[in-house]
Amino acid sequence: MTEISSPSSSMNLEEIYNKLQTYLNQQKISDQTDHIVVINTKDKIYYHIAKIVNNNIGDNLFKPLYWRQQLAPCKISGIDFPQFLGELKINYVDIGEIFALFGMIDLNLRDVPGLGHARILINDSAKFTTVLDGVLNAKNYVAIAITEEGAGSDLHALETVAVPVRNGYILNGRKCFIARIDEASRFIVFSYVVREKSVKKFTAFLVSKNQKK
Repeated sequence: MTEISSPSSSMNLEEIYNKLQTYLNQQKISDQTDHIVVINTKDKIYYHIAKIVNNNIGDNLFKPLYWRQQLAPCKISGIDFPQFLGELKINYVDIGEIFALFGMIDLNLRDVPGLGHARILINDSAKFTTVLDGVLNAKNYVAIAITEEGAGSDLHALETVAVPVRNGYILNGRKCFIARIDEASRFIVFSYVVREKSVKKFTAFLVSKNQKK
């Protein structure tokens, strides 16, 4: 066990591991039950977190994508995905506790569980199937780009504009303080659409990190 306190947590890993082990012992879950499918989702996630914390994973401890990939068999990215709730047999109280646990390990891991900003896309999940599949399978993140240097997060003061062109739009603006900028493969960019002889309208665009200029 590496005795290390995360930069944004008041607890060290040994304390967190001991708390997890106490809970798992109460549930009578041990190494011998690792493969048993009747373990509920919360207990399964706690069990795997304890195993990861107990290993010396170095800098990976603070890498959200690493955690998502390690916990992919538990469907950690989909615990708040409405279509999964029945399948995973998990409730919102358990989900809240799992979020809190990751925050205890390190605040930078706060959105390891769940869809994160990709939740915005679930109202039109058929249209964004490929993107959501990537998030649910722990391959990537979706980041959100709102904040601007001169406007902060005041939506009415944003200066980024989208100008319609023949095959879509040209986005013109500069965003800052984008959480998950390193892990994300796509960004939800908030902007105003400017058309001739029309009131500008506020909207958001899904932009690939590798989008051609």
